[in-house]
Amino acid sequence: MKNLSLAIFALAAANLSLAQTQGPAAAATGVSTPASTISRTTKAVHYRLQGGTTKVDFQGTDLLQRASGEAKVEGKKTNFEIDAKFQGLEDATKFGLEFLTYVAWAVSPQGRPVNLGELSLDHNGNAHVKAYTDLQTFGMIVTAEPYFAVTQPGNMVVMESASVSGGGENIDARYELVTRGTYSSTNTHIQDAIFGIDPKTPLELFEARNAVRIAHIAAGDKYASSILPKANQQLLHAEELYRQKQKKESIEAAAKEATETAEEARLMAVKQKAEDEAQAAAAAREAKARADADAEAKRRADAEAARAEAEQARAQAEQAKAEAERMKQEALAAAQEAARQKEEAEKAKAEAVAQQQVLSAETDKARAAAAQSDNLRQQAEKERQEPPHGFCNN
Repeated sequence: MKNLSLAIFALAAANLSLAQTQGPAAAATGVSTPASTISRTTKAVHYRLQGGTTKVDFQGTDLLQRASGEAKVEGKKTNFEIDAKFQGLEDATKFGLEFLTYVAWAVSPQGRPVNLGELSLDHNGNAHVKAYTDLQTFGMIVTAEPYFAVTQPGNMVVMESASVSGGGENIDARYELVTRGTYSSTNTHIQDAIFGIDPKTPLELFEARNAVRIAHIAAGDKYASSILPKANQQLLHAEELYRQKQKKESIEAAAKEATETAEEARLMAVKQKAEDEAQAAAAAREAKARADADAEAKRRADAEAARAEAEQARAQAEQAKAEAERMKQEALAAAQEAARQKEEAEKAKAEAVAQQQVLSAETDKARAAAAQSDNLRQQAEKERQEPPHGFCNN
């Protein structure tokens, strides 16, 4: 009865956490962006089909220095069988609550990763994985992951294949890792209710809860609405099987199915979101280009209008200058004409004065002559009235 209550509480808490993922926490951080990546290099080995077995050693990285391992790579007719054993592993949650398991990867020289499978870890830190790959040249790494079904390795690389025993050609393989922020609890608060409330809960169910949580973080509700509800239902089904204390195999199978569907939803969401953002960026670039073109056209039109205005102003100035020059010339001509007329008036005045003086002189002469004539007339009249000398009138 106690376990049943714990299971019911775990289910309710998990659903609550998922709701919180889509609520305030998601609002605080925004919808997660497509996963950014970092690059890393490891050694790849060229194996031969039907070429026997090659032993490959694993060494722990700085994240897990005590870890080690060995893989036997056997060339089959058409592919390669990989049987790897590891020691010195610790619980993956040491790297963060979002990390629940370890996954082995084969990485081609071109950087293409292939998920070889989840490591089965015992209580002593020993793990084992057996897988097959069609790659003929590859390196191998082990990463801490949030669930087994991830499709690209995260940056928590805990082991890498090292030296080669029994032949083989070493080749550098450069590959990309998903940064920690893709799954990190910094994106959304991880409740203890998802991880660790019931130590008897199968790891597969923890991973399914984690996968669904991460799919929600990736905006699966928006970009993978046709898939994520299915993952939610599958998770509820797995929780129900656990609550009903069904067989462990059934619970694990249902949980893995939910995990795989959630990863499918996450991938679709990341891809669709990237496409939408690319389209939005393209639209923004196009809008900016149009705005820039419009601004350039306006700038050119304004410049042309300014040039036309300047040209018009120059023409008006030239016209005004010409008009001023014309008026100046007219004024000069008028002044010259006035001077000429003044000169002619002065000349006419002088001539009139001269004529007046001549007439005055002639008048004086005429007056003198008239006076003289009158004197002579009077004298003659007098002489005519006087008797001649010696004549007496008896």
